Amino acid sequence: MERLYIKSKESDIINLKLMMKEQHYIEVEVQNEKIRKFKHDIHNQLVVINNYVQNEFYNDAQDILSSLIKDVDIATYYNFSQNRVINTLINVKYNLMKKEFIIFEYNIKVPSKISILDKDLIAIISNILDNAIEATVKCPLSNRKISMNILYYNGALVINSKNSIQKMVVDLETHKRNILEHGLGLKSLFGCVNQYNGVYNWQSNNSEFEINIIMCDQ
Repeated sequence: MERLYIKSKESDIINLKLMMKEQHYIEVEVQNEKIRKFKHDIHNQLVVINNYVQNEFYNDAQDILSSLIKDVDIATYYNFSQNRVINTLINVKYNLMKKEFIIFEYNIKVPSKISILDKDLIAIISNILDNAIEATVKCPLSNRKISMNILYYNGALVINSKNSIQKMVVDLETHKRNILEHGLGLKSLFGCVNQYNGVYNWQSNNSEFEINIIMCDQ
């Protein structure tokens, strides 16, 4: 009964965390749309400002500049991928990496439409990067690096991720106090991979952790 209860709670927590992540990335995508609109409009704004300055309408030019400065405070949006979900995910995590002085190298070639469900992409990629960031921030500033390759070819999604670590990873079991909550990210990740009859493996040395995933979207 105790094991069944714990398993039920683990499933509830996984589903709740996935729902929260999906909602979070919907909000981020709305914000990213605002950024894209801002980039599209800024040229016209600068033309108007230039005209105001030439005609010595300095107060009007200053009003527009003040408004633009507020809009620029929005986090920068990068085009990592043609796939909207992956692009949004990477943007969110990349902003976290910048704050922690983590070097991020990437090669992402995924079309806008694939048959893998958005919620499963979110679970897989976000958990990989969450664990990578968590491990990398423990390293010295001079050795903080994450690299990610995501390629889609002939119906298969191939993911390779490497990150710096402080010491060799011997197992993937959590060593945190709250065992019920922590460690569920990897269970969710591997569960999604299994749903698509995918395969995964990982390896580690004293300075780097690597995980590889292959999934078929058919």
